[in-house]
Amino acid sequence: MTMTYRERFHETMRFGHPDRVPYWEMGFWGQTIERWEDEGMPPDQHHIHLFGFDRRETVPINHGIIPGFREEIVEENERFVIARRGDGVLSKQDMCYKTASIISPKHFREFMVPRYQRITALMRKHGVQVILVDSDGHVDELIPLWLEGGLSGVYPFEVAAGEDVVAVRKQYPRLHIWGGIDKRVLAQDKRAIEAELYAKVPFMLERGGYIPGIDHAVPHDVSYENWLYYREVLHRICERG
Repeated sequence: MTMTYRERFHETMRFGHPDRVPYWEMGFWGQTIERWEDEGMPPDQHHIHLFGFDRRETVPINHGIIPGFREEIVEENERFVIARRGDGVLSKQDMCYKTASIISPKHFREFMVPRYQRITALMRKHGVQVILVDSDGHVDELIPLWLEGGLSGVYPFEVAAGEDVVAVRKQYPRLHIWGGIDKRVLAQDKRAIEAELYAKVPFMLERGGYIPGIDHAVPHDVSYENWLYYREVLHRICERG
């Protein structure tokens, strides 16, 4: 029986038996879309329909005070933005570098875990069981702390930072995982794409709680032909049963 997008997502996150896993991706660079249109991608079709993605709905949430202060950019570069609102300073960036966490586990447990616990307790009080955190970089030392804080999963598991979703699944059998497919492989050849997918996806699907996907937005060095082949092989693996 064919499931709805929502039924499929919940059954996957329950480590159950969906008709197939959700088809999600984090997105594409603007230059990637421009290249693909030059290479024959129809410019007038939504990606959900063109690539067979499952629909995701988001709810915008204002995390600041109301009414808010006027924002002033203090410093900005390719790694972070520091913005001042009122008399405070807000730094926006991912939690981890290529090899380790930006914040020490000791300070994370002291300052962040109690705040996570307050937020996740409120979510679960209202029936939300799937709570994911997005962080690039090498996240291994923060995974147990995110779980302690009440989160249920992590994405996108950046391979260039040493992440391996197969190893993570072996260590955390009930962690929700999205991503973990090396974006760099898509710029290589079809044999490399197949090798990457078959090395990870069948194992992960068998154990459940996993949504396959590229480990970040798809960069512009990936050809449209390779992208379509990646989707073809992924669908073949996910729908073989």
